[in-house]
Formats: sequence, structure tokens, C-alpha cells
Amino acid sequence: MYVVKNNRNEVVALLKKYNVDTPVNADDMQLALLVTSTLKLSKSFKNEFLKLLFDKNVVKNMTLNMTGVYANADGDYCSNSQNKIDSPTSFKLLCGDSTTAKTESTTTPKTSGSLLSQGLALLQTGFNGYLQLDSNKTKRDLANASVKLTEQENQGATGAKSNGMSTGATIGLTVLGLGLIGTVIYLVVKKLKSKA
Repeated sequence: MYVVKNNRNEVVALLKKYNVDTPVNADDMQLALLVTSTLKLSKSFKNEFLKLLFDKNVVKNMTLNMTGVYANADGDYCSNSQNKIDSPTSFKLLCGDSTTAKTESTTTPKTSGSLLSQGLALLQTGFNGYLQLDSNKTKRDLANASVKLTEQENQGATGAKSNGMSTGATIGLTVLGLGLIGTVIYLVVKKLKSKA
């Protein structure tokens, strides 16, 4: 949402580049929804939007606007033992695989840039996971629709409901036709034998 609000012209230009109909008076939420739906449909759009999202100026401005505990992304995260309890997965990813929280670092503390990079990588991984989940759902829906179409075609091929005659009527007319042809042939042959 930050990119949509603060880089509106770039986002609109990117959407128009991919032929997305963007209303002139669209608010930020509408643009965000357009971006989200286009991200699901176009891999090339996703790649270009990620370039815009991870632009150094955008990342720098996003971190400047952070307040509270998020502003302490300069290594204090790993020294706070409560962070390990609250979110062990993030703690392990950002601070390494230690069994206890670091109270005093014996090595050089991680810079805010590396923590920010790791945080952005974690965000991107989650975002890619969401897109993959949505992609799998779409593929599953398409497969289900294909199965339904195949079932309907098979029902039509077996004659489940036909607008023509029933099977009994068809057999009856066939027997009657063969009988008529047989009678004609019999009469013709009988007439030829009587002349000979």
C-alpha cells in the first residue's frame, strides 16, 4: 500500500503498460486491488512491480516512517529474549539458530541493512507463497471445470437425453424397413422365376 500511495504515478504507468483499465479517479485502495489481481495473472508484471517495491528509495522511505519497535531494526531484535518467545521462526531466521537469546553479542552486530534485507526476503517469500497458493487454487478450479465438461460430453455421447427418437423406435423402424426390402426382393425374384 505504501508504494501505491507514494509512487502512484509509477504504479499507474505500470498498470497501463500491462493494459489494465485504471479509472482516472481511482483511489489508493482501488489501485491496490488492481495491482493485486494483476500480480496473480502476470508473472512479468509481478517482476516489474517487485523492482518498484524493492527500489532503494522506496525501502529507505518505508524504514524512515517506521516508529516504535520497528524502528529498532539495528540489531536490538536479537538481544531481546521476548522476541524469541513471541516469534521463534522469525527469531531463528534473523538471529541464527541459537538455543538462547543473545544478551551480549560476541560478534559484530548485524547492521540494519542486513536485517532489513532479511525482513524483505521473508516478506517476499510469504508473498510468493500466497501467489503460489492462489495459483494452485486456480489450477484446481480449472481442472474441476474440465472434469465437469468431460462428464457432460460423455453423457451426451451415451445418449442420456437426445432430442431424436428413442432406441425402441429406431429398432422398430429398422426391422420394418428390412422386412419391406425383403418383401420387395422376394416378389421380384418370384416374378422372374415365373417368367423363366
